[in-house]
Amino acid sequence: MPGDDITTRLITDPAGLSDTEVSHQLVTLYAAAIEPMANWITNTLLLILTDDRFIGGPGRWSRPIEDAIDELLITDPPLAAHGLCYPPQPIILDGVWLPADQPVVISMAACNTDPTVTQGRTDVGGKWHLGWLTGPHACIASARDIAKTTVLTALELLTDMLGDLHVDTPAQLARRPGPFHRALTQLPVVFTPLLHSTNEVCHDTRAATVIG
Repeated sequence: MPGDDITTRLITDPAGLSDTEVSHQLVTLYAAAIEPMANWITNTLLLILTDDRFIGGPGRWSRPIEDAIDELLITDPPLAAHGLCYPPQPIILDGVWLPADQPVVISMAACNTDPTVTQGRTDVGGKWHLGWLTGPHACIASARDIAKTTVLTALELLTDMLGDLHVDTPAQLARRPGPFHRALTQLPVVFTPLLHSTNEVCHDTRAATVIG
């Protein structure tokens, strides 16, 4: 039944997309946009809540959230592998035989964390990474801006509203299985909830909103 959702909007778009085009767009939107953005928010939140560089406090300076967002695209990208390509002819690449017309999956996580390239660096000054892929199939600049602004806004609002937010049982966190997405199964957190009616802070600490 038609509704206010992505599928309906694609089907009813004036461009008149075919069923095949709609299905391809849905796969792209969910696999390479919507889910990676949710993973990006969750993975970055985990970083800023557990890394001393981003944990502020009285008399202590912390790095801005935007640095954490950029760093995640290097060290723990939300889409770990994507960007399939198909060699038009057999080729040997770095000593590896790649047959023609067979998929080669590019791992952004592996490229970004190759110790021969990074030498242990995670600085984001040059914003070097393959988090957006590259070449003709790279994420376009406008989509990058929207994604980053969305992630930054979500994290700033969350950390501003819940100043004592911290991870519950960090040692027990688990990742979803699979070669493509870097996603937590859940991220349990503890915080002091706000009473929306009076905007006063409750005195009991309540666990735990689950993000992910």
